Amino acid sequence: MKKWMAAGLTAGAMLPDMEANVRGRANGNQTIDVGGQPFDSDAVGEIRGKLTIADGVSPYAGIGWRSSHRSGLGAFSALGVMATYVDASLISAENFEGTNDDFRQALRREERDLKNDAEKLEVYPVAIIGISYTF
Repeated sequence: MKKWMAAGLTAGAMLPDMEANVRGRANGNQTIDVGGQPFDSDAVGEIRGKLTIADGVSPYAGIGWRSSHRSGLGAFSALGVMATYVDASLISAENFEGTNDDFRQALRREERDLKNDAEKLEVYPVAIIGISYTF
C-alpha cells in the first residue's frame, strides 16, 4: 500500500493572547531613567507595565504538510507567520505621573520606545505539529 503525503500553503486566523507583565524598581535611593530623563526612584516607586504582542484575531500564513488523506491516524505540521498587534502601557504604583507632568511625558516616551522596539518584529514565527484522525 502506497503512503500519501501532501504539502501546501496554509492560511487562516489565530486567536493568540500574547503579553508580558513587567514590574521594576530601582535599588535604594537612586535615580531611575524613564524616557531618557532621570527621576528620584523613591518618588517614582515601582513601575508596572504590560506589553501586548498579539491579542484578538490575527491573520496567519504558512506552508503545511500532512501525512495522509485516508481514514485513520495521521500527522501534520506547518511553519508560518502571524501578524502582530503591539501595544504598551506603563504606570507608576505611586501614581507619580498624576502629580508630575515631566514624569508623565517621560513615561509616555518610554511606552513609545517599548512599543517601537517590539514592532521591529512585524510578524511572529509560528511552528505547529500535531496528530489527526480522519473518519
